[in-house]
Amino acid sequence: MSDRKRRKVAEDARRLELCAEDLRELGASIGACAFRRSVARAPVPLRAPSDASSASKPPSKASRPAATTSSSLYSLVSSAAYAAKTNAAFQQESWLQALQRLAAEMDAAGSSSEASERCDRLKRRHESLAATVRVCQERVRRLADEVGMQDRVESQLAEEETAWETQMQAREQRVAEREVELAALQEENADDTNEEEDDDQEDEEEAEHGELREVLALRAEEKRDIEAAIESMQRKKRRRGSVLPSGGGGGDEDEDVDMAANATIAAREQVLRELREEKEVLQREIIATEEKEEQQEENQLELPALKEAVVEAKRERAQVQERVDSLRLELERRKRKMRHMVDVQLLTARDTNPPVLREEAVLLHLLYEHEGEMGVNELKQETSAVLQAHGKAHGNGVVIRALYSLVANGVVQIDRSYGNGLVTSLLV
Repeated sequence: MSDRKRRKVAEDARRLELCAEDLRELGASIGACAFRRSVARAPVPLRAPSDASSASKPPSKASRPAATTSSSLYSLVSSAAYAAKTNAAFQQESWLQALQRLAAEMDAAGSSSEASERCDRLKRRHESLAATVRVCQERVRRLADEVGMQDRVESQLAEEETAWETQMQAREQRVAEREVELAALQEENADDTNEEEDDDQEDEEEAEHGELREVLALRAEEKRDIEAAIESMQRKKRRRGSVLPSGGGGGDEDEDVDMAANATIAAREQVLRELREEKEVLQREIIATEEKEEQQEENQLELPALKEAVVEAKRERAQVQERVDSLRLELERRKRKMRHMVDVQLLTARDTNPPVLREEAVLLHLLYEHEGEMGVNELKQETSAVLQAHGKAHGNGVVIRALYSLVANGVVQIDRSYGNGLVTSLLV
């Protein structure tokens, strides 16, 4: 409830209390005085003479010891009002009728209309107090209805917001689960891509192995040619050695033969070294090629199962993608519905009586449009602009009171560590 309505209710209650106090005083006077039927037995002048102190004083029916019978017309009115219920039960005259009759008798006895005037004033005073009490009672009843209606509206809005928050949390949890599944599928797709790259690499390695086999075959042919050349040179050397002892040639021919033999031996040793090195290199390459071929054979055995797993993963990925798309559509629909709910709350707050709901609804609407976060100064400026556009009070104090009302209700929070302050909505 706003401060203005609280003050209004307090003022009405105070006025009702004053009227009730007047009625209680009137009732106390009525209860303290005994109603006298006969004017002759209890003459009551409008102004008591100096020797009227010897008049008899009947005991009071009330429990107050200080209450005594007064000789004024007000006391007679009180006594008549006190006896009105008893008179109505026994079909006797009411206190108003008795008061009028008594005033007429007193006017006739005193030859003055003062008693009638006082009687009229008392009647008007009684009617005014009764009317004021009825008006205050009606106003209190109306305010109680308004307060009850406002409490019901606020409780219903709180229940709707709680249900909406629960639904949004469930949706966010499901979206998070779908995102985890999507990440897993992306990892599986990455693994599939790596497997395809491995297949391409295996094809390239097979091509390299084929080239190495061709090179190895060429090297083997070259080796056989070199070995054949070495054997032919050895045969020539043996043949030449067998010819030299039998013949008696000159020294120059011997030297030439020795030099040719040494050159041949050196060339043969060089060729043998090169062939050994090439042989070792080729052996290592052959061993590596055989290992790769064995690995490829193992991969070929596992390839059908891997292909089936890839097909199954692609099918599951398509299904999950469809679910993700449907959930995204559902999320967009929920967001549109939430925006519509905020707009409806804004319109409801504008059409209802409490003005505070209007500022709070504007604050929540602006926070929703900015994804739940805004600076304090920016939020105050935009709220003041919207309120001014709708012809409402747009002072800085009004906006601050509405903002801290939302903070007190746990709807928003303010982070003072961020610049001039960052307002975060707990509903988004």
